[in-house]
This record gives sequence, C-alpha cells and structure tokens, in this order.
Amino acid sequence: MDDGERRLFDHATLENLLQASVEEQNAHQKQSQSRAILGRLKPFLSAIEDFGGAFDVISNTYSIALAPLWGALRVTLQLAQKFNKIFDRVVDVLERIGWVLPRFRVYEKVFGHHQRVIAALATAYLDIITFCGEIKAFIRSIQKSRIKSFTKLFGPLDHHLTDALARFRLHREDVELEVEACHMIQAAQHYEIELHDRELANLERNAQKRKYLRNLLSPVDYLEKQRKVQKTRHTGTGQWLFQENDYRSWETSSRSAVLSVFGIPGSGKTILASCLVERLHEQDDRVVVAYHYCDYKDPRTLDPVTIAGTLVNGLINNVEIAGELSGLIENSFKEGRRSPDETEMLQILDLALSSHLDFTIYILVDGVDEVDEQSRKLLFRFLEQVTKCQHSVVKLAITSRSDFASVGMTLSPRLAKYRIHVKPSSVSGDIDVFVRQTVQDFINSRDLVLRERSLKDEIIEKLTQGAKGMCVISSLLLGEYLS
Repeated sequence: MDDGERRLFDHATLENLLQASVEEQNAHQKQSQSRAILGRLKPFLSAIEDFGGAFDVISNTYSIALAPLWGALRVTLQLAQKFNKIFDRVVDVLERIGWVLPRFRVYEKVFGHHQRVIAALATAYLDIITFCGEIKAFIRSIQKSRIKSFTKLFGPLDHHLTDALARFRLHREDVELEVEACHMIQAAQHYEIELHDRELANLERNAQKRKYLRNLLSPVDYLEKQRKVQKTRHTGTGQWLFQENDYRSWETSSRSAVLSVFGIPGSGKTILASCLVERLHEQDDRVVVAYHYCDYKDPRTLDPVTIAGTLVNGLINNVEIAGELSGLIENSFKEGRRSPDETEMLQILDLALSSHLDFTIYILVDGVDEVDEQSRKLLFRFLEQVTKCQHSVVKLAITSRSDFASVGMTLSPRLAKYRIHVKPSSVSGDIDVFVRQTVQDFINSRDLVLRERSLKDEIIEKLTQGAKGMCVISSLLLGEYLS
C-alpha cells in the first residue's frame, strides 16, 4: 500500500466506512441506480461489528481482530470508487456475503464456547480480507495496464468475484458442519446429563425405599450394637472360643448345625458373640452373617418379630431387595400400622434366605434367655424355619444363661448340635489379660502408685481370683480396689 492507502487502513472504523459509503452513494446516485451503498452494505458491516464484539468477549482482542477487516474494506472501497463497474460488483459480492453473516452471529452466540466453531468462523471472516486483497491487486493491475479494452481488462474480475463467493460458500458449509457437530455433542451431553440425573433419582428412590423397608422390619440398629460391644472388648480376649473342639466342628460342618454357648450372667457371652461375628465376617465371599443382640434394657430387642426382622435385615444387607419380598414386607407391616403374624414372618424369612443361593449362612442370636417363655417359643419357630433352608448351609449360634443350656437342643433332630460352656477356667485367661493391662494403665497414668513392685502381681492375682470366672465382676473389683 502507498502512504495514502496505509492512512486509510490504519484509521478505518465502522463509522468512517459508513460515512464513506454515504458520500459515495450521494456522489454516484445519478450515475447508477444500483448503488444504494449504505442500505446494501449496512447488514454486512453490522455483522462484522458483531463478530468483533464476540472476539472482545472471548479473547479481549476487539481492536486487533477488527483492524485488518476495517482497513482492508476501506482501502478496497476507496480504490474501487474510481471504477463504477468494479465498485458495483464488489458491493454486490459483499452484500451477498452479508446475507449469510447474520446466521454466523447466531452461531457465535450459541456455540461461542466451542473452539472449532470459532476457528471456522474466523476462517470465513479472514477470507473477506483475502478477497479485499485480491480486488486491490486487480485494481492496481488495471491501473498499470496499457490495454484499452475494458472486456479484456475486466475479464479476470468475474473470476475473482466468482471464486470469492465459492470460497465463502465452502466456509459457510464448514461452519455449519462444525455447528451440527457441536449441536450433536451438546445433545449427547444433555442426554447423558439427563440419563445421569435419572439414574441418581432412581438410586435415591431405591435407597429411600430400602431404608423404609428395613425400618419396617426392625427398629434395631444391629450394626451400631456390634460396634458398641466391640468397644467394650479388651484386645486379645475371647480368642479361646475358637480353640474349642465343638466350635471347630460347628464352623467346619458341611451341613446345617447349631452351636449353643451358655454360662453364668456376667461371664462375657455377649463379648464372645461380638468376637464370633467379627470372625465370621472374615470368611470368604460366599458367607452371609446375620445377628441380633437381646437386651433386657431395650424391650424392643426382646420381641420375636423384631428379632426375626433384624435377622432379615442382616440377610439382605448387601443385596437388592426383590420385588416380591418388598411387596410382602409392605403388605405384612401395613406401612408400620401392624406387626406381621407368624405365617407372614416365616414367608419373609424364606424369601430373604432365597436371595443367597449356595451360601453358608451364619445366624447368631445373643441372650435368648432374656426373652420371655411365650415369646421364646415363637422365636425358636422362626429359627427352626431358618435352619430348614434347602439351598444353603445354615449355621445357627445362640447364647444364653446356664439354666437355658438345653434350648438349642429343642431344634430339629436333623441338625448337628454343639455346646460350649463358658466356665471360670475358660475365661480366666481373658480376665488375667484384662486385669494386667488395666492395672498397668492405672500405674502409667499414676492413678495407682505402688511403693513395691511385688504388689502389682499380688493385686492382679487377688482380682483374678475374686472374679470367679465373671468378666463383669473383675472390672467391678478393680474399680472398688482402686477407690
């Protein structure tokens, strides 16, 4: 460009382009009725202005993006003013391009965050600069040419204009292909989000339904009870149970069997039950453990239907609740307005057991002696039904006071039966471990100060003997001694 053209290029704006168009229209209005320049170029220039605004939002490069466009257009139009035919044809091409640009503005707004669409749009706008450069080069060539024939001079013009429109048509197709691809991506993403939301909603509904059914079955949180009992167990105690021959026979039996663990009150049967639950959970994947702790301080835990419901909750803990079982639970409990009768509870137990085909199922009920006699009969009918399971091996364990030692013997004669008596000699080792560690803890905390080392062993011996096989008594004696 010469100096004059460079000044035009550097100072090109939308305002002076429009002003130049108005001036050119007024100057040539009498010569050519086809030159309604302002009306014909305004949509085109407005679209480019919007394009610059989009760049300003996207990359904050408004002036950099638009300067080449404004400059190229201003220089081209200024040169073309000297040739009416060229001017008309150039404006005609820009007008046609201007018809498409409004659609591009919509694409920018809708798909402006998609880089491929923006790249395709930028290529289309860049081609406008290329077109202006071609026209400028053409005008320069005819200014320098000595050929007087306008046909020969303007023959290549048709080629430039036709090629420019063809290129822009291809750019438009590229943009629309990218837009279509983005639309498909957005539709797919929207569908995935909608599908994900539906899955989350279904999971939430299923979780709520599951919680509702489990609460109907039993209000007792057996998992929390297990955690509380475990906290009271002293590390290293209760392991003697697993060395008993009857226990080993019960655990390794290839058929259904019952294990009765009995002892005097306070001998640690509940602690042993928690140790047993912990050990059984360490078995392989084809094992299910369901358990319940009877507690005279909580009357709910002594109801046979609640006990059976707790066991059902243990059986279905990690499996989907089948539709048949779900419907039976809802119908039997009538949304919590009633308690199911014996027949309904037996059906619920059967369906819960059927969710574990070819499993080894361990059932433990601690403290059956705390259930009153009438309720105990119903409880044992439930337990009897569990042991009759045809598709899985069921290992039943119950704990009770010594005077109820024979309760397990009343179950089906076909069951293998094993018994373990919690005697003072059985738990003496546990009591010794507990007393030694507790005494040492008191010494370390300086709550117990001994002037002679020999007193420590004497204290431990006296406390262990005084417990007489009762874990509860050992802790009471220790507290009493220290006070």
